[in-house]
Amino acid sequence: REEITGLVTRPSLILGKRNERRFGESLGAFVLKFTNALLVGSMKKYRAIEADCIANAMIQLAKCKPPSGIVISDELQELGRT
Repeated sequence: REEITGLVTRPSLILGKRNERRFGESLGAFVLKFTNALLVGSMKKYRAIEADCIANAMIQLAKCKPPSGIVISDELQELGRT
């Protein structure tokens, strides 16, 4: 969970290269690669998200100076694509 001027981001499982290996996260990433498409509606917030997408979303959030609040994973994915 990262904070940007009163704004809290809550990504789901973060995908990307790591220096360390974590069995539980690796297993979760493997499973979510196949089930992400099945997570629709209110379940979208549980989709795995790429670290690059989170970084892009945080840059967008910093540029627009949003009000305080919580940005959940599916909102981060939308912002990170732009």
